Amino acid sequence: MADAPGARRRRRNAAAIERTIAELRRADRVLELDAGSIAIVRTTAEALDAATGSYDIAVVARVHVAALGALLAGHVAPPDDELDRFLASLRAPEVRDTPHS
Repeated sequence: MADAPGARRRRRNAAAIERTIAELRRADRVLELDAGSIAIVRTTAEALDAATGSYDIAVVARVHVAALGALLAGHVAPPDDELDRFLASLRAPEVRDTPHS
């Protein structure tokens, strides 16, 4: 029995990540030490497929793209300024949707 179009759409990102991982493996670009990165991109892909509402999708998509970029970049350390921005974002107070006055 074929999946309904909505079911396929809800798994689009997870399916795309599995294809990406398979191609990275075929190209010998995945090492054993990439297990954590692979787990993260799989998790964020599933979260993106499950996200509802534009805000949730935007938040999860941003994390997913960052995780995927890190996996695709290989094993090169990011520039210090990029790491500094990332660490600063972790220390920043949580941003919430508030009505504008």
